[in-house]
Amino acid sequence: MFIAIEGIDGAGKTTLANGIYQLLSMEGYQVYLTKEPTDDIDNYRGDAVELFLKFTLNRYSHQFDLIDRINSGYIVVCDRYIRSSYAYQFQGVKEFFGDEVKARLWMDEVSKIIKLRPDVHIYVDIDVATAMQRVSRRGIRNLGFEDEEKLRQVRDIYESFQWDIKVDGHKDKKEMIEEAFSRLKPKIANHHRIDI
Repeated sequence: MFIAIEGIDGAGKTTLANGIYQLLSMEGYQVYLTKEPTDDIDNYRGDAVELFLKFTLNRYSHQFDLIDRINSGYIVVCDRYIRSSYAYQFQGVKEFFGDEVKARLWMDEVSKIIKLRPDVHIYVDIDVATAMQRVSRRGIRNLGFEDEEKLRQVRDIYESFQWDIKVDGHKDKKEMIEEAFSRLKPKIANHHRIDI
């Protein structure tokens, strides 16, 4: 089983991914926690088209490791996956093509090399102002998306997707993790567990 956790920077994705990993492990599941982009990306420079290609190539390589783990009985929990590339690069790709439909078709075509798609999509929603406060406390500059308007556009794209599970990133960490996990459990009820 493959679980992808998505949301804007500062939403609480990494917190949720770690929490789900820990709870699944405590229940006896074999779990693999990963993130995208992987550490194989050496730089985040380039326009939206170049970044979309870089992240897609990184994901292309990453998917084979994930497929092996899933085939070995693991539940894979991934902090970001394909929807992040759409959300963060769409506006720039649209500007490049000059047309929303052409941009989406190009992104879909490029993404056909990604054969592994999540079984469960989880979205951590949070308002842009709160997310920006959290990111600024980390002291990390983030690909130019610390601009409030750009981040709002990214959030709007995330909001346009259908989600299997949507949680409120404003909630207390423990409460957010428990809510997401309680909604996730029925979806993994038939997955193979190891006895501890």
